[in-house]
Amino acid sequence: MSLSPLGPSGLPGSGLSGASLSALGGARRAEQSVAQTAQNIASYGATQAVVTGDALPEVPVVALDGGSDPVADQVNLMLAQRAYEANLAVLKTTDEMSRTTIDRLG
Repeated sequence: MSLSPLGPSGLPGSGLSGASLSALGGARRAEQSVAQTAQNIASYGATQAVVTGDALPEVPVVALDGGSDPVADQVNLMLAQRAYEANLAVLKTTDEMSRTTIDRLG
């Protein structure tokens, strides 16, 4: 078995590169969740905010039937923060693993 950062199959999207891409996507979804929640918070007492975009499957969002709820928005902010932190940890780990691999090969 080789120490290729492309993963055991040698294909892009597996191994370290796949983990990095997945973490970047997760961080992006967490960022979108924060933006959506911030828009909800900014619209308290105003008309209902309209948010467009794809669903964020890796970042759970508390769904409410009627209007914005400050408690749910606070929960959403905390969930998005934790998701962002977790994805950042994955990026740091894959960076360290890539450096170790390069050091051992070079």
